[in-house]
Amino acid sequence: MEPGVSRIFFAIGLIFSGFLFVFFSLLFGGAAVESAVPMAVLITGGLLLAGLSLFLFSLLRWLPLARWISSIPTSRKLRSVALGLSEVNGFADAFQPLISPATGRECCLTRWKQQELVRTHNARGGSTTSWKTIDSGLELAPFYLKDEEGCRILVDPEKARLDLPWETYYPGAAEGIFFQTEGSIRYLESAIYPRDYLYIMGEVRKRPGYQNIDLEVAGELAVIRGDREKLDGYDRNRDGQVDPVEWDRAVADVERRVRGKIDRQAALEPLATLVIARPSVNRPFLIANRSEKDLLGRLLFKGYAGLAFGLALLFFNLAGLFGHFFHQPAFGEKYFQVIKLIATAIQRGDG
Repeated sequence: MEPGVSRIFFAIGLIFSGFLFVFFSLLFGGAAVESAVPMAVLITGGLLLAGLSLFLFSLLRWLPLARWISSIPTSRKLRSVALGLSEVNGFADAFQPLISPATGRECCLTRWKQQELVRTHNARGGSTTSWKTIDSGLELAPFYLKDEEGCRILVDPEKARLDLPWETYYPGAAEGIFFQTEGSIRYLESAIYPRDYLYIMGEVRKRPGYQNIDLEVAGELAVIRGDREKLDGYDRNRDGQVDPVEWDRAVADVERRVRGKIDRQAALEPLATLVIARPSVNRPFLIANRSEKDLLGRLLFKGYAGLAFGLALLFFNLAGLFGHFFHQPAFGEKYFQVIKLIATAIQRGDG
């Protein structure tokens, strides 16, 4: 399924779950007046929303992405990569190095959060500590993907879906020893460093500078027009003017020179004219630091487990709700009792 279409269905599903939430909230509100009922409404609505969201996310995102990965052949060598939607593997190599705020090292891409350990006091006189995000950011720049043969291709990570693990760093921690005290700072980072192994699915196309040689030719011709000495070089009959025939020769000469430059660069680096970037149509663009096999296995597991668990949540809650309001089956009464017990426990905990 196309990513754009899947987002539409996902949005429709969320709207539908919202209607379910409001519907059963009204039913709950009119059915009883116990203090636990408002919290029970939130719990039931949350479980319904979670079940439907998980089902739709599995059906419309994880499983379709797994089908894309399994259906597109991976280019084992970058030299053989084809234009269009492709899968490639290789190692990251910096093109425009960035500095990671978490480690201070050069990286190709970094997504980070800066967190502070804060203490929260409750009404009973106790307190708890938790990490609060005080700053975050995403820094990215084009980088190279390099294979074992030394061939490399430019990657533009703009708007890519990133499947990179989060690592935790504690500034100033010596030899891995860190004492967590109030006000302590830590970083969570999901990044790509040079030599990291990557799997990338995206569109291989001509780099903007090489996509249309007419632009480069037009630029050089504009320079010739503005330079009287260069323009006189094409005045073969020395009449002080460049006639149409002489100008056509100038155009042909510039085109030959531009094509020659591109061909020489391509001979030195065959993939210099290509880039992997976000597809121009609705196709996946994914960057992950794991193998295709591992990535596919994780997506299939999450997809089918999400379908099963989401359906189970929907069935359990809907069966319990209908059973409670229509007194059939007896499971409905037990369901509502369990929900009220959970709601009461939560309210006591907050108090």
